[in-house]
Amino acid sequence: MTLKRKNRKQLLCAAIALLLCLVCAACGRTVPVYFDGERALGIDVSSHNGEIDWEAVSKTEVQYAFIRVGYRGYGDEGVLAEDELAAENMTEAAKHDIPVGVYFYSQAVNEDEAREEAEFAVKAIRHHTISLPVVIDIEYAHASDGSRTGRLYEAGLSADEMAAICNAFADVVRDAGYTPMVYSNSYIFTNHMNMEALDDDIQIWLADYNDSVTYSGAYQFHQFTKQGQIDGINSKQVDLNYWYAES
Repeated sequence: MTLKRKNRKQLLCAAIALLLCLVCAACGRTVPVYFDGERALGIDVSSHNGEIDWEAVSKTEVQYAFIRVGYRGYGDEGVLAEDELAAENMTEAAKHDIPVGVYFYSQAVNEDEAREEAEFAVKAIRHHTISLPVVIDIEYAHASDGSRTGRLYEAGLSADEMAAICNAFADVVRDAGYTPMVYSNSYIFTNHMNMEALDDDIQIWLADYNDSVTYSGAYQFHQFTKQGQIDGINSKQVDLNYWYAES
């Protein structure tokens, strides 16, 4: 067994231990993360990254992966759709001993839609090994000129309503036996989400590409660039993340 594979096996055990820890946690969003060192490198991918050579990825420094399982369109109808490479990516990542979490790109504008998205995600992963969190990716869509757009943005939800959507998604995820997590950027977490209203066991995955993170709250995962390059991923760029140990 190679050193990288051994470390990945240890991380898988760590993920299971983390899940158990979260189930038992009574309060607070700071949770222990069990792996060697201060942080572990991971990727998040979708069909936008094309066909992935997971064997090649397994030989890199990547220790885990978050895979998109589906998304809601940001038009008025908000149709749900499956990521066309989700099943293949989950199967192949697990085959090569890479711990997997999943995310759903949300455009939910109310709690019922959030539950619908979570149920979609849970159904998509029911035959796969998922040891890391199931994530609601809640962010505003952007037009070609960079301006914010889409049904979530246009709904003009309050910070409390945004938090309620995340909690509704988390309820379904938790009831299905998975760990809930919210992904967004510093702008939304700081200005458009009541972080104190989130359920205590919800983990935070922060997207912030600045040299110094602008979000002042706690988080467990940090997407620090969307311009990474990893062997086995044929797209020019891939999102890279750090999973931080408890300080």
